Amino acid sequence: MELNQLAAKEIDLFLFHQASKFVVEELGKKLKIPAEKIPFKAQEYGNTISSSLPLLLQNYLDEDNFSKILISGFGAGLSTATTVLKKIMTEITLDDIIQIAKNAKPDSEVDLDNLDSNKKTTFLLAQ
Repeated sequence: MELNQLAAKEIDLFLFHQASKFVVEELGKKLKIPAEKIPFKAQEYGNTISSSLPLLLQNYLDEDNFSKILISGFGAGLSTATTVLKKIMTEITLDDIIQIAKNAKPDSEVDLDNLDSNKKTTFLLAQ
């Protein structure tokens, strides 16, 4: 958030890797983030490891009240990755997100004109 000059109150939604409900709730407590901004949905599909963030994000893409979404993944050892997605429009598919993630560079606007999808949107992938 610091790299993006954002305070926690400016983030609409915090999506953390769905390792367990305990881990997600503890992150929220330690970071002093309201529980309603940190969903836990793994009870619907389990711990899907690296695909937990795209699955979780898909639940919120069509909702207009989320324009800044922080996503954070973590795994074995000390491996972590976090970014802020700034939503410009909402018409995007999960396949589009996967294709974007494969080619995205920090602080770059993503051109979706070459995507297979007939839906157009723009995301700015923050650092």
